[in-house]
Amino acid sequence: MTRISYPPPSRRFAGAAIGVVALVFTGIWFVGVVNGRGRSFGEVVVFLLFGACAYGLNWLYTSGLADEVWDAGDHLIVRFGSTSTRVPIADIESVTESTFTHRGRITLKLWRPAPFGSVVAFVAPRDFLTDLVPLARGRIADSLMERVERRQRTES
Repeated sequence: MTRISYPPPSRRFAGAAIGVVALVFTGIWFVGVVNGRGRSFGEVVVFLLFGACAYGLNWLYTSGLADEVWDAGDHLIVRFGSTSTRVPIADIESVTESTFTHRGRITLKLWRPAPFGSVVAFVAPRDFLTDLVPLARGRIADSLMERVERRQRTES
């Protein structure tokens, strides 16, 4: 059994980082206002809106990601929190990979819903070579696509 997923990015870290930067920026603005060299409050609002947008994008990227995905040959073992489920390769309808992100997000669409739904998404580790070539698929996505297509051809 090999692990084919990268640990998902932490939403808490991103939220804390954006919050700390917002507090520091607001503190600098407040000190400037007290000393008479302050900026307008509108600049602070714009900065906070950008921070909220950054947090929203991070939430969209990390929501619904599996904590771990293990490849066990003819099936995958998927873990969401404390729930772990066996997903046979035959139950996978399609495999897609988002190539527009630094870490490839692989999405598996299932024929039959599992306890966590009919879509499994996880972040796969990328190879150095894959990172150099724009729009290249990772080896894990290629391997899963080939195995799913081979399984579908043998069943039909």
